[in-house]
Amino acid sequence: MKISFKKISYICFTYILVLVVNNAWAQVETFTFDDGTKIPVEIVDKSPDGGRNTALYFGGLGIGGIKLVGFDYYKPTKYFFSAMAGPNNYMVDGNYFFANFTKDITLSQSVEGGPNSGIKYVLRFPAKKRSSLGAHLCLNHLNQINNPEASFNWGWFKLTEVNPGISWLSAKNSKLKMSETNIRQGSSYKRINLDAIFYSSRSIDIESYTRVSYKFTDTGSHTIVTTKSVDDVLNKIGYRFYIDGKATDWGKGRFSYKYTIGVQSSPLKEDGLTPKMMAGVGVGYSFRTGKKD
Repeated sequence: MKISFKKISYICFTYILVLVVNNAWAQVETFTFDDGTKIPVEIVDKSPDGGRNTALYFGGLGIGGIKLVGFDYYKPTKYFFSAMAGPNNYMVDGNYFFANFTKDITLSQSVEGGPNSGIKYVLRFPAKKRSSLGAHLCLNHLNQINNPEASFNWGWFKLTEVNPGISWLSAKNSKLKMSETNIRQGSSYKRINLDAIFYSSRSIDIESYTRVSYKFTDTGSHTIVTTKSVDDVLNKIGYRFYIDGKATDWGKGRFSYKYTIGVQSSPLKEDGLTPKMMAGVGVGYSFRTGKKD
C-alpha cells in the first residue's frame, strides 16, 4: 500500500495544527510578582458557562417558609430550576432566559506556586461574566395549621403561593492549573428576583380564629362567639424581592454555599403589606451533569 506525499503532508499539517490550537486554547501564561517569583499558569477554563452548575444543599433558607434541603440546576443562557422543602412546606421555581449578555471583567484568584510554595499570590486575568434576563415563576406551598413555627409568619393557616416575576442572573467561573497536582476551580451565580405573590387554596384553622366571650346583663349571661373568615385572616396578593445565589470553594470547586436575602410581604392581613426581612444560608455539593466532572 502506497501513501502519497500529498497524504503525508496533509497528516503532518493536521497534526501541527492540532498542537497549535491546543496550545492556544490552553493559554499558558507566566505571571511575575513583586518579589520576583514567576509562576506559569495554564488557564484551563474562564468561560462563565463552564462552572459546576448543579448543586444539592442543606440549611435554613427562608422563602415563604423555612426550607432545609434543596436542589439547583442551571443551564447557561437557557433556564434555571430549583426545588426546596422544609417542615410542612415545599417549593419549586425556575427561570426561562430570553436575553443573554457577556461582559469583559478581570478575575482575581489566589494561588500557590514557584519556589516559595507556602506563599499565596493573587493572579489577575481577563475573563467574561455571563448575565441573563428571564421570566420567573415560583410555586410555594405552606401549611402552618399544625406547625406555625415552619415560617417567619406566625399563624394557623394553609395556602399555596403562585409567584410570577422577573430575574436577572449573573455567573462567573475560572479553572487554573499550576501543576499536575495544583489545579484550582471556582464558580458562582447570583439571581436578583422581583415577584408578585398570588395566594390561592387558602384555609385557616377555624378553632384558632374563634373567640368566645361572655356578656353579663340583668337577665343573665350571654355567650358571644366570633369566628374570623379566611379573608379576615389572609391576604390575596403580596410581593417578594430577594437575591439568592451559590458560590463554590476556590479549590476543587465542589463544596458550595447557598444564600438568600431580601424582603417579602406577609400572607397575614394584620401585617398589611409591610416588608418583612427574609434570609438564609445553606451548604452543599456542586457537580456537573452531562460530561466528565
